[in-house]
Amino acid sequence: MTREEETARDSKIICEAIARFNANPCKECFDSVLRILRDSLIWIPGKMTISDADFETIVNSRVGDTRQFREDFRVKPLKLTNGEDYCLAIFSSPN
Repeated sequence: MTREEETARDSKIICEAIARFNANPCKECFDSVLRILRDSLIWIPGKMTISDADFETIVNSRVGDTRQFREDFRVKPLKLTNGEDYCLAIFSSPN
């Protein structure tokens, strides 16, 4: 299966699980969404706090490289708002 086919399949599965959760917002449906997200290749917009040395490591890396961070880093997901509702944006492709 190509990356594009896998991304399309994952996107469809995620959308179906989210629709089930929206129709029946219970713990089981929410857990189902989280399990699918755990096993999927996804992008979550966020703000990363990282040391200068580790930033240089990232800048000098290529896609697919594995790097070891020297210091802890934090990723804080960006929350979108819709009126008074908060949303966590999750994308199945970078586009």
